[in-house]
Amino acid sequence: MSLTPEKIIELESLFIEKNWKIEKEEEKFASVFNRFCKRLGIYDEEKQNLILELTADFLNVPLNDLYEYFINSIKKIENLKSYSAIIVCPLKSLKEKKTKSSDHLWYHLKNFCDFSYETFKDKLKFISEWKKISIEMTKGTPLIILVDDYIGSGKTVNDTVEELRQAGNLKEDTAYCIISLIATEIGVKNINEKYGDIVACDKIIRRGISDKYNGQILTENIKLMIQIEDELKVMPDFKFGYSQSESLVAIQNKAPNNTFPVFWLEKGGVSLHHLKRDNTMQEEVKLLLLKLVKSNGNLQPIIDLGYEYSQIINFLNFLTEEKSLIKEKNKVTITEFGLNEIQRLNKKFNRYNSAQWIEPKTESRISPIEKDFIYLPNRNELSF
Repeated sequence: MSLTPEKIIELESLFIEKNWKIEKEEEKFASVFNRFCKRLGIYDEEKQNLILELTADFLNVPLNDLYEYFINSIKKIENLKSYSAIIVCPLKSLKEKKTKSSDHLWYHLKNFCDFSYETFKDKLKFISEWKKISIEMTKGTPLIILVDDYIGSGKTVNDTVEELRQAGNLKEDTAYCIISLIATEIGVKNINEKYGDIVACDKIIRRGISDKYNGQILTENIKLMIQIEDELKVMPDFKFGYSQSESLVAIQNKAPNNTFPVFWLEKGGVSLHHLKRDNTMQEEVKLLLLKLVKSNGNLQPIIDLGYEYSQIINFLNFLTEEKSLIKEKNKVTITEFGLNEIQRLNKKFNRYNSAQWIEPKTESRISPIEKDFIYLPNRNELSF
C-alpha cells in the first residue's frame, strides 16, 4: 500500500488544523510529516482511515504550553494560601538515578517560567532533594507537589507515593498532592482509589477507541487496531499502549508508551528514502502526478523516484495555484486546465500509452525464484 493524493491532502489539512509543522525542505530527514506518511502508507485504506480518525483526537503539547498546563493544574488545589510554602518536586523513585520526564518538566518550570504574576509566587519553591525538603517541612506546614507531565495507568504514581511513605518522606500529616499536566481517566481513578483525591490535572483524557466508539463500530475498530499492531509486531505489554491505556498524547513530540504504538514504535518497514536534492517539479513528474490525481491513484511511483511526501504536498499546492487542480476540504480534483496539461505533456514526451504511467499491482508480483528451488505445498493450506 501507499497513499493517494486525496489521503495526503487529508493529512495535510489535519496537520494545518492542529498547527503541526510540515517541513518544506527535502533535507528534513526527521520530518514528522514524512514519517507519518510512510507509516500510514504501509496500511490499507480502512486502517488508514482509523489512524486518521485517532490522529484528529491526538494531543501534542508543545514546550511553550507547559507553563499554562501547570498553572491550570495548580489552581485546582484548594486553600493554596493556607500553606507556609508550596514545594515543587519531581515525581520519581528514590532509587531512580536516570533523568526522567518529571525531571525535565521540573527543570523547565524552575528555570524558564515566570511566576511573578501569580498570587502564590512568594511561597513557590522548587526543590528536588528530599533532605532539603525535610528541612523546609520543619519550618511550617508546606504543601509538597510531586510533578510529572503525564499519568498513564497510575501505577508509577502509586508505587512512588508508597515508596516515599515507607521511607518517611511523606508522613501521615504531610500535605501533598500530584500535579500532572495530562492524565488518563483510568489512571486518576486508580490513584484516587488508593490515596484519596490527591491528583490535580489540567486535562484528563479518555481511551482513544474504547471510550469513543460504540457497538459494531467499536468492535470493528478494535479488530483493525489489533491488525495494525500485529503488522508492527508490537510486544504484548504495549498493545493498545502500556496497560492498554489507549492514549493519544505526546509531550514535545515524544509519546509515552501508553500511547498507541502506531504513533511511536519505530519499526514495521518504515524507512527514509534517499531524497532527490532537486526540489523543483520536473515536467515528467508533473505529468505523472496529474494522472494520479485524475484517478486518485497510488503515489508510490513518485516516492520510488526519490521524492518525499512533503515535496509531493508542495507539488500539489503548486498545481493548485496554477489552476491545474482544485482543493476543497479533503478532496483534490483535476480541472479542465489540468486535463489540457496532461494532453500537452503527453505530446511533449510522446506518452500516449497512459498505462505505462500507472503503478502496477506490486502486491500480485511473484518474487524471484532461485534456479534450484523445489516447491513443496503446505498440506494445511490444501483443500479439495
